[in-house]
Amino acid sequence: MISNDKCVNQDKLVEYIDNKITGIVNQAKELYELIELLNKVKENKHLGECDFFKSLINNS
Repeated sequence: MISNDKCVNQDKLVEYIDNKITGIVNQAKELYELIELLNKVKENKHLGECDFFKSLINNS
């Protein structure tokens, strides 16, 4: 009789990998959105005069 344990472990591994891929894709989307936001801020010279943005620069 052949055990199905190996198949069960493979299914868990595939599910784990799929979850990791989804997480990485979501992180990449968030990073690209941040890049777009930062480029918009960079293009608007007046935003750099705000105290909020000065505090970001000083705390980085």
